[in-house]
Amino acid sequence: MEQRPPVVEGLVLGDSGYPLREWLMTPFGDPVDHQQNALNIAHRLSRVTVERCIGVLKRRWHFLHTELRVEPAVASRIVYCCCLLHNKAVLLGLEPPAPLPLEELPAIPAHPRNDGERARTAAGKAVRLHIARTHF
Repeated sequence: MEQRPPVVEGLVLGDSGYPLREWLMTPFGDPVDHQQNALNIAHRLSRVTVERCIGVLKRRWHFLHTELRVEPAVASRIVYCCCLLHNKAVLLGLEPPAPLPLEELPAIPAHPRNDGERARTAAGKAVRLHIARTHF
């Protein structure tokens, strides 16, 4: 994904273990104002929702716990089919998998390694700050 621009418009949410990019938003490490804190809260709530959905799929389709050793396009079709089948199971009233508690992953600080990395991180910081200022 680094070599070519993302195909879709929008943002990907990642935790602090991921590098900050224009298209990959990570939370502010130490929010300095209400807007940055509000963005972090919205970011966390969105990620929790996504992680719970992924957890439901993994409980219903155990093979999703392992690495899918296929091309990304094939992996996306596999996950899409799992979502369709899960939704059909819900419509048919089949028992959903028992929920598991979400565990917080430890924050891993990402540090820029070179000038190119620093430039990409700076561009991501500008986008993240713009989002915080205009939406929160």
